[in-house]
Amino acid sequence: MTDDPTPPPSPETTLRYRGELVRLAAIDPERDAEVFAEWFDDPMATRLAGFRPVWPMNRASAQERLEEWVKQAPGGIHFAVRTIDDDRLVGGIGIMGISPADGNGELGLSIYRQDDWGLGYGREAIVLTLRYAFNELNLHRVWLTTTGFNERALKLYEKLGFRHEGRGREHILLDGTRWDLVYMGMLRDEFEG
Repeated sequence: MTDDPTPPPSPETTLRYRGELVRLAAIDPERDAEVFAEWFDDPMATRLAGFRPVWPMNRASAQERLEEWVKQAPGGIHFAVRTIDDDRLVGGIGIMGISPADGNGELGLSIYRQDDWGLGYGREAIVLTLRYAFNELNLHRVWLTTTGFNERALKLYEKLGFRHEGRGREHILLDGTRWDLVYMGMLRDEFEG
């Protein structure tokens, strides 16, 4: 027996799929395809999520894309982001390119409808996903990219503790203007969630 007062890790203390606003859920390609296809009707939202070129998507192709994401595990883990109040699909989040040998993976987030932006859904989904990445997947580092013009995302990531790690200068061309790609990362010991 040890005198260490620290309780052993347990799912109750280190892993939660549910927050106050949203929960992380398994993607259901058949159920989620309609909302996912509608999201592609908003070029701004899909561009900010990194989908380029932007194109309209029908329900069948949306379902196919979601099925591909489900099949990526364990190299990539994707979650649906659903509201606690009414179980509405508001977005998607995942860790892609998981490297168990190096202990890192890339975070990707999309809150689909602009009406849902700024309500705290993205922030809470990121915290839940980081908790999963560091405590369940045992990752050491989670990184992400965003465009230099996406000030809302940059402020959120900084507030959550992500640090700037570099820039891909003039990496993205949108509407005739070149934009930097911003690289940010967080180490396990920097996570405060």
